Amino acid sequence: MKKSIAIQMDNIETIDYEFDTSFLIGYEAQERGYDIFYYNPKDLFIKENTIQASGYYLELLLDEKNYFNFKSNKIIAKLEDFQFVFLRQDPPFDMNYITSTYILDLLPSSTIVVNDSYRDYSDLYYAAVNLEETGEITTTSSRAAAIISTGSNITEAEENCESGISYISGNNIFVRHDIAKPYLIQKRIDNMEKLR
Repeated sequence: MKKSIAIQMDNIETIDYEFDTSFLIGYEAQERGYDIFYYNPKDLFIKENTIQASGYYLELLLDEKNYFNFKSNKIIAKLEDFQFVFLRQDPPFDMNYITSTYILDLLPSSTIVVNDSYRDYSDLYYAAVNLEETGEITTTSSRAAAIISTGSNITEAEENCESGISYISGNNIFVRHDIAKPYLIQKRIDNMEKLR
C-alpha cells in the first residue's frame, strides 16, 4: 500500500496559513513521504457499503502566497485505501461533524482515523504551534496545547483529560499531570485563604 493520508478539513483556499494546524499536519506527513488527499466535510459519503470522499491530491508548500497546488482533478477515493484519515475542521461541531465521525467509524481497522478517539473524553485546544523555516513543527516553551473536559465532578473531568492527553505525542513534550488534582486545588484554596 502506498503511503498516503486523507485530511477532512474546511476549504484550503481560506485557511490561515501561519496558524492552521491541518496544514502543518499535512506538510509534516508530506515531508515523511506521504501523499496527501484533501476533501471537505460535505464530500464524504457512503456508496456500495464503502466510505468514499470526493477531493484532490495536494502538494503543500512553505510559501504564504502559494501554499498548495492541486496534483489531481477532483476525484472520488475510497478512504479505506489510506493509512490515516485526519478529521480536521473548524467549529461549529454540529450534526454534520457528528455524522462524519460516525461514518468514519465504519472504516476498517487498517485505516487509522486520527482526532476521533479523544472526542469521547475531552476537547483539544491548540494554543501555540509554529512552522519553522526548516519545515519542522515546534511548540512554544509553555502551554503548547490544552485539554478541556467535563464530568459529573472535578475528579471525573480530570480523569477524562488524562485520557485525552494520551493521544498527544512528540519529542520533548512535557505534560503537567497535577492540574485539577485534589491536592493542587487545595493548595490554591489555601493560598487564597492566606490572601484574605
